[in-house]
Amino acid sequence: MATCDGSLARGVSASHGRIETPPEVVEHLPGTNRNTSTDTTGRSWAVTHPTNIQALSAHPAAEMFPMLAADKLAELADSIRESGLREEIWLTRDGLVLDGRNRLKACSLAGAQPRFRTYEGDDPWQFVYDLNYHRRHLSESERAMAAARMANAKHGGDRKSDQGANLPLDPEMQAAPTITTAEAAAKFNVSERSVKSARKVLNDGVPELADAVYSGKVAVSTAANIASLPEPEQREVIAADDEKAIRQRFQQIADEKREAKRAAIVEKVTSIAATEAKAAQGVYDCIVIDPPWPMQKIERDVRPNQVGFDYPTMTEEELRDLEIPTADDCHVWVWTTHKFLPMAFRLLEAWSLRYVCTFVWHKPGGFQPIGLPQYNAEFALYCRTGAPAFVDTKAFPTCFTAPRGAHSEKPAEFYDVVRRVTVGRRLDMFNRRSIVGFDTWGNEAAS
Repeated sequence: MATCDGSLARGVSASHGRIETPPEVVEHLPGTNRNTSTDTTGRSWAVTHPTNIQALSAHPAAEMFPMLAADKLAELADSIRESGLREEIWLTRDGLVLDGRNRLKACSLAGAQPRFRTYEGDDPWQFVYDLNYHRRHLSESERAMAAARMANAKHGGDRKSDQGANLPLDPEMQAAPTITTAEAAAKFNVSERSVKSARKVLNDGVPELADAVYSGKVAVSTAANIASLPEPEQREVIAADDEKAIRQRFQQIADEKREAKRAAIVEKVTSIAATEAKAAQGVYDCIVIDPPWPMQKIERDVRPNQVGFDYPTMTEEELRDLEIPTADDCHVWVWTTHKFLPMAFRLLEAWSLRYVCTFVWHKPGGFQPIGLPQYNAEFALYCRTGAPAFVDTKAFPTCFTAPRGAHSEKPAEFYDVVRRVTVGRRLDMFNRRSIVGFDTWGNEAAS
């Protein structure tokens, strides 16, 4: 049987496989010659070819490395037409193309008959990696995509593209070893973050988005952001001329979506009907609580020049009994200090507030117990009821630096941020001064 290089099909001995008839794809035509070849060990291999080459499917590992661009594929076809195929195409034992998709396509374009070998090892992914990594000149984004395919495909084995989710996995695929994201990233010399971006592109992106990464039109990090859009908008963005235009169009769409979301939140929270209902119920969309902790001067714990506290305080039991007037969806910040952090968390539970994160106010100077570090920070525990949404999350860190004010006074910078990121009825409980944009419930509530 003639091959693409004009010679008769011949057996090839190799440590990884042999030329043979893929059992699931070959039809034996009457009169087909089955030549044999013997290697130096005395082993003989049957030499045949699949007749229905167009029906060959790819093993998932074959897709780890991208197909050549059309012009490069045409160059490969010209080379095969002139000089023949120099390297056989690797198949799995069940007839899937493991390595050589480009060579197979180029043979088709050249009108040449391809030659095949069968891989008989137990790790097809490592095999494909070993064959291709050093001979393919891949960009960082392409390496990240390859690593994502390798890591992605190792969770419980791989399925053929046409194998249903409820069907059993092929034994060869079940036996494949697990590759973690970190291991795949190390193999391809990319960061884990890049691999995770590539995985998002593969899982959530339209096919054109992955093609744009492989072609170098867009970086994988940018593509991962685009993959968060609905499919029609992904295609619209990726149709832009170059990466700069792609990024600009993505940012424009993202800004439009962010503003639409913000407008919807504002409308829901501040509509006349909603505001009147919450006013009648005496509840709020945003509450800042600065509890009058049961503090007292303890001479042995403080430095001699520090003074005691001269404002009313409440016990933990009294604080637990407070009714916090939260709306169904409410943002709540509870101020506390190092000493009262444990009590603050107990109060959150008593008030049925769900803790989310801690805001830290870094202060210039602060209370310093003898023999201990200076306490130059206070904490605002952010918690919530229901599912309130912020209307703006830009420049919204959990740590901030602000100057100290009067004793126990919280910084204006904090309230500036709260006003910017929330809407609706706001309440400041136990504050010792009036705050613009907040109803105030001051010391009189503790008396």
